[in-house]
Amino acid sequence: MAGAFEIVAQARTALGCPARPQGRCPRRGLDCVGLVLVGLAGAGLRPDVPADYSLRADNRRRLADGLRSAGLIRVDAADAAPGDILEFEAGPGQHHLAVHAGRTLIHTDFSLRRVVETTPPPEWNLRAVWRAPEANDRTD
Repeated sequence: MAGAFEIVAQARTALGCPARPQGRCPRRGLDCVGLVLVGLAGAGLRPDVPADYSLRADNRRRLADGLRSAGLIRVDAADAAPGDILEFEAGPGQHHLAVHAGRTLIHTDFSLRRVVETTPPPEWNLRAVWRAPEANDRTD
């Protein structure tokens, strides 16, 4: 069962993990995709996401296909809620994923070299919001 609480709780277990490009193992390091995989695993979801992406290429379509493969659906940004997966444009052509945790977000911060929970930087533009299947029925 996919629940927003489980996604946030599992993502929080990765706080402090080292940042690592294409990282998928919390002990060795996570990138933003790896962090999202950790969070979704808490809800029993295992999306098929790209493991061989290039940091210089636009991989959003491949990522979206992977999230859909686990049953996540795209929802309106105005309806973003805790447990949702957020896609930001953090800079020109630089896309970044995070887990919505209420007033904060959990994400891999490469400048701090670890997974953190912070408020979103004001310069980041929210581009997409993805919601887990069971969380689609919530009324919060």
